[in-house]
Amino acid sequence: MASGTRARGGGGRLKGVLSSPVGRWLPVLLWMAGIFYFSSRPDPLGFVGARPGDRDALGHAAHVLEYAGLAGWLYRALAPGEVGARPYLLAGLLAVAYALSDELHQMGVPGREASLGDVALDAFGATAVLGLLYLRRRRSGLSVPFVHDTQGPPC
Repeated sequence: MASGTRARGGGGRLKGVLSSPVGRWLPVLLWMAGIFYFSSRPDPLGFVGARPGDRDALGHAAHVLEYAGLAGWLYRALAPGEVGARPYLLAGLLAVAYALSDELHQMGVPGREASLGDVALDAFGATAVLGLLYLRRRRSGLSVPFVHDTQGPPC
């Protein structure tokens, strides 16, 4: 048995780690920590050196992309072996709940304020990526979510 593991070159071990609960949830937690870090900054886009007129567009794009990423990681963490709408709905609800908590957190950051418009942008990003994941899964014909298909196509 040990020699079989060596024959695979350790690829099976990495696949096992990535599909473990830690491997599925660690990226979610790191992504959330990144969102929290930037939300804690009075000027989260200060490092890009954008002109004042460009800040709104950059801020909107950042919201959409942040929460598209979060929803994608949440889907990956929630989806192993799941068939149906449940992982999509949970990922979307958790992403929007985090967006709401993030806006509440920003109320205590000097120079920041809470905005339902930002939550709407976050929800749009989450919904867009989950919709794309759903469409891709339907087109691929997989019986389990494609993002976390560790067994290959069904036989």
